[in-house]
Amino acid sequence: MVNKKDLDELYERMATLVKRENKKLKDEIFEKMEEKMNEKIKCHTEDIFGEVSHREENKKNVVIYGLKEENEDEELDKLLKLLGEETNEDLERDVKIKFRLGKDRKRERPLKVVFFCAHSAELALKHAKKLKYKEGYDHVFVSEDLTVQQLQRTKELKEKAKNWNEEKKDLNKGEKWILVGRRTNPQLKKITCDSTKTLKNA
Repeated sequence: MVNKKDLDELYERMATLVKRENKKLKDEIFEKMEEKMNEKIKCHTEDIFGEVSHREENKKNVVIYGLKEENEDEELDKLLKLLGEETNEDLERDVKIKFRLGKDRKRERPLKVVFFCAHSAELALKHAKKLKYKEGYDHVFVSEDLTVQQLQRTKELKEKAKNWNEEKKDLNKGEKWILVGRRTNPQLKKITCDSTKTLKNA
């Protein structure tokens, strides 16, 4: 017959064993959690570095909309000569590669141009605004080459401006929210509808 002393000793041994196993299990759980956290931090850090690197590479690129696909080389040379004439830059000589984006041929596909140096891309973007005053080029636009993250950010801000205007968020009569700035760094600003005077940052 098992006496009370034996039962107490058995209980103590079982309690000690359970505590030991619980501590082991707890340590294993925390170890796995720490591994997961370190893995997430590592992945997040890699994503950030990848995005920064991608943006840096894209500084050498421009995307051209509305340029004819027929006689593409000739059309591109004419456009780049036009963009570089103010500063006597031969932008057409600095083209590394070029290719069309997308498969939809119902309209002119965007043309991505990669230059050897970022300076050429910056000049092309700087002088692109004058195209609307040039005959035959009022439908041609030159834009920065954006990453997926930048495109998503622009889309979100456009949607926010639309929603804020519909909700009349912080708006007085004759005011509206618009997206301003370069596409690489867009911002929401409030303006009066009859002028371009900025009233407030988002």
